[in-house]
Amino acid sequence: MPENLQPETMSTWMRDVERRLRAVESRSVPVGMPLTYRPFLPPAEVTGLGTAQTLYIPYAGRNAIRVVMFLDITGSGRITLQNTDYPGAPATQTFEFVGTATGTLTFDWDISDWATMGEIIEIRVQANVVNPGDEMLVYQPIGFECDVALFNATDDGNPVFA
Repeated sequence: MPENLQPETMSTWMRDVERRLRAVESRSVPVGMPLTYRPFLPPAEVTGLGTAQTLYIPYAGRNAIRVVMFLDITGSGRITLQNTDYPGAPATQTFEFVGTATGTLTFDWDISDWATMGEIIEIRVQANVVNPGDEMLVYQPIGFECDVALFNATDDGNPVFA
């Protein structure tokens, strides 16, 4: 803002502010950003039930997250993302695997109902091997904060294995 607004500069200044505001509000492409980099962790070997990996969101700035992890499964298993910081622990749909599989599991999770902008969020990858003798390797998840519309995020996480 100019230091000494004169009547002739006030209208020019206001038009410029309105133009910039319209540009921000009419943005048609949702914005997203990767979560903070963490050093590489070795894959978690799951032979029972427990937290396999953890993804930290140091400063929540969007209303959805995309979480991607590589899995190597021998037998059957279940994977759920869960925020264990709250009583009632918001969680995604449990994704079940049957048989041997290797691939990438992606969750597109709408966190707007329970997350507050600016807070620290800890998302845990809850893994469960169904049958004794089965094994699952869960690699470090990679996270991406985004607007819900960018990946069509849902309350249940919309898990997809590919």
